Amino acid sequence: MWEPRRPPGQYFAGALIVKGLSSLIPVVGTVVNAGISLATVEAVGWAFYLILNDGKDPSQLTKQDMKDYLRRGEHLRSEHAQTERFAWMDDVPTDVKKTVEKLSKEVSAPDIGEERRAALLAEIERLLAPYRPIQD
Repeated sequence: MWEPRRPPGQYFAGALIVKGLSSLIPVVGTVVNAGISLATVEAVGWAFYLILNDGKDPSQLTKQDMKDYLRRGEHLRSEHAQTERFAWMDDVPTDVKKTVEKLSKEVSAPDIGEERRAALLAEIERLLAPYRPIQD
């Protein structure tokens, strides 16, 4: 069973506060407002998806039901965003994935020196670089 991580409405109340405060700073306010609006619309979209997926009629939901769906929608939005961040890994060839996994295990060994750790991390970065999307 899904359990919410925050009280009802906390995300939306926090977003309103941040939007209000950031609107005092001209360019930053615009960017922050756009980001918050996008996240809010996406969370509402996921909530609507959940409502329809459960076979419910949105006009028949109670206020508490809507809050619960919005909470779940925000959770799905966050989960989906995390999944998309690493979707590019699907295009990495199996042999490269295995090599990266092996090197990652070696990096996490407690007795490895800092110089060796840095060399391993550089090698992992080199192996993944051709597949990693360009970051803006």
